[in-house]
Amino acid sequence: MLQQTLPLISFPQKIYINDGGNSYQQDRYGQKFNENQICIAVFDGHGTGGHIASQTALDIFSLNPTMSFSKLFKNIEKACWMSLGSKTGGTTATILRINIITGVSEVANVGDSTIRVYDSDTLSGCNITQDHDTLNKDEFLRIHEQYPKTKFMFSNSDRHIYVPIKGTNNFKLNPLGGVIHNTSKEWAGYVVSPNNKKIALTRSIADFYMKECGLISEPFIQTILPPSVGVLRAIVIASDGLWDTLIDNEIREIVHHIDLIGNSDLASEALLAKAIKKGREIYGIMDNITLSVIYMYV
Repeated sequence: MLQQTLPLISFPQKIYINDGGNSYQQDRYGQKFNENQICIAVFDGHGTGGHIASQTALDIFSLNPTMSFSKLFKNIEKACWMSLGSKTGGTTATILRINIITGVSEVANVGDSTIRVYDSDTLSGCNITQDHDTLNKDEFLRIHEQYPKTKFMFSNSDRHIYVPIKGTNNFKLNPLGGVIHNTSKEWAGYVVSPNNKKIALTRSIADFYMKECGLISEPFIQTILPPSVGVLRAIVIASDGLWDTLIDNEIREIVHHIDLIGNSDLASEALLAKAIKKGREIYGIMDNITLSVIYMYV
């Protein structure tokens, strides 16, 4: 790989997905490419109609993966409105586009299926998407301003996630905390409507029953420059089943392992195997996991 014309990009030839021991699979994965661009997408469904929402999202993505992100997400949302019918549920949506000529990446997402980059000259990874969950303070402030009756609550608790800072109009994370739900020791929480409906996300596709409480499908969009010359970049795109199970150092150790580095299929396979093994030890039956490791070298 490293002896070819630059920029060099390696992406998996297979789909790396696991049901976590559940009887259902609501994750969907899409990968399209042409002579100029690679497009990869992960959709993580949830709720009773989650599998319908994620499949619909994949179908619309596959029709025109290079469409402008804003229009693509609107088309997915519209299609889910038609396909879900009376069923509740929705899906995350995370899309990565890489220009194979320039190495420039574009990302767009709603929800908590994350893309993280691991450059060979750094010791930790860096998110290039934005998690839209209850620990995102900017999302809390957005919803609180427009829908003040919507609450952000810790799971299994009557405690608010954010509390006012005395003498100001600002808020801070509640120091009392809540229930830890993953290996990164993050607190679990919900967005709760005035009539006590709830969801763990602040942005997603579908989940139409929570739109009146501030949930939106407008994506976070960002452009990422290629790595510096001589730096090998590993890009990991995955549903939250991976990020809730492995910590940053464990992921970096695998994607930059001497026996795996530069081989997307071997790294993806090893990362999935590690997550499954650790997840079963910790959780027993765990969440669905879908992932892909992409390498780029300039």
